[in-house]
Amino acid sequence: MNNELLTLVIGLALAAVLGFFTARSSQRREPIYGGILAKAFHYIGAGLFVAIAPTVLISALVLKTGHMIIPLILGFAASSYVALFIHAIFERPAYEEALRRREERGWTAEDAQTSGL
Repeated sequence: MNNELLTLVIGLALAAVLGFFTARSSQRREPIYGGILAKAFHYIGAGLFVAIAPTVLISALVLKTGHMIIPLILGFAASSYVALFIHAIFERPAYEEALRRREERGWTAEDAQTSGL
């Protein structure tokens, strides 16, 4: 396997691993309402974004494929942007509906107890 392909495979493996932890942490802070497709694109986008730095470091230091660093950064960043944009397409209507339901319900005793105020 040549160095360019190995760098890409390592980057995608890092995206899969790091994306799991990043997406899980993000979903704990702000739930995703858009369903399985929104969650899948969020996972892909988050993984690709956080994998940029380690992939570039591995490419530059270990594999010594310096000519590939800029296209790698741009490819991962553009793919991340597209995935997160698609995530937003699925998420926005569901988020607005959840927000509308929350506003209709008002402030309940349960909200007061869990707010931490």
